[in-house]
Amino acid sequence: MEFVGRVKEKAALSHFLAAPGFGGAVVYGRRRLGKTSLIKEALKSFAGPALFYQCLNSKVESENVKGLLDVVRYFFPNVILSEKSTFQEVLKALFILGEKKPLVLVLDEYPYLRDGDRTDSMIQSLIDSYKDTSSLKLILCGSDVGIMKEVVDESHPLFGRMALKIKLSPFDYYDAALMLPFASLEDKFRYYAVFGGVPYYLEQIKASASFESNVKALLLEDFAPLENEIIGAIAAEFGKVANASFIMDDLAKGISRYQELKSTFKDRTNGDFDYGLATLMAMELVVKNGTLNGKAKRSYYAIGG
Repeated sequence: MEFVGRVKEKAALSHFLAAPGFGGAVVYGRRRLGKTSLIKEALKSFAGPALFYQCLNSKVESENVKGLLDVVRYFFPNVILSEKSTFQEVLKALFILGEKKPLVLVLDEYPYLRDGDRTDSMIQSLIDSYKDTSSLKLILCGSDVGIMKEVVDESHPLFGRMALKIKLSPFDYYDAALMLPFASLEDKFRYYAVFGGVPYYLEQIKASASFESNVKALLLEDFAPLENEIIGAIAAEFGKVANASFIMDDLAKGISRYQELKSTFKDRTNGDFDYGLATLMAMELVVKNGTLNGKAKRSYYAIGG
C-alpha cells in the first residue's frame, strides 16, 4: 500500500537525515501505528548505507549482538569484528565508519535490547566521544511508550543526546480517510468509528467488500484476525503492569473518577493503585480528561483511544 499521512513526521526525519554530522533520534508510539514504515519511507531519501536492525525480545544480549553483527557485515564485509564482540564494540565500529561517510543505524524495538541505564550510558559515552567527528545517524525506535519516554527523560543518560523526538499517535480522521480512497464519505466515517486511526487495522479493509462485510470478516467471525489482534495488543501492554486488568475493567464499566477507581481497586487487591494508573497513563492506555471549566476535582479517566 502507498505510504500516506505523517507529513510533518516524515519531513522532520528527512531533515534530520540530511543534516551534517552526528544525529540522534527517538521514534516511539504504540504498536501498529506505522513507526517502522515511517522510518523506512524517510530512509528512501538517504543516499548512504542505512542499517536497520529489528531487536529480538531476548534477555541474552549476545543474541542481539549476533543479529546486529550480521547486518553490519552485510553492509561492511571488511569490518574487523569478532563473533565475541560486545554491543558496545559493534556500535563503536559504526561510529568510526561514520567518520568516513554518512550512515544510519536504526535499532527497532530498542527496549528489547536495552538493559536499563547500562545500555543508555554506553550509548551516551560513544556519542560524547564521536559526536564531533562521526556522521552516524542513530535512530532508536520502540513501542513501549513508557520505556521510550524514560530513555530521553532528563534523569537518564541519553537526555540531551537525541535531538529529534517523534511520538506517533493514531491517525486523525483526515489521514485515516486517505487510506480508504475507495470508500464513500459515509463509509469513511463508519470505518473510522469502528477501527479508529490505527494504520495496520485500516490496511486490512478490502476495497472489494462492503462496510458490513469488512467489519464482519475482520472483527465478528470466528477467528476474525483483528479481534485477537486488538485484544492481544492491549493485553501485551497492560500485562506489564501488575493488577492493570482491575483498572481497565473498572474503566470499561464506566467507573471514571479517581477515588471510585482507587476504592474498587483496593477492594480486590493490595497492589499499588497509583503506580498502576500512572504506568497505564505513560503507556497511553489510559487518559485523563478534564471538564470544560478546568477544575482538577472534576477530572476523570478513560481508556485511551
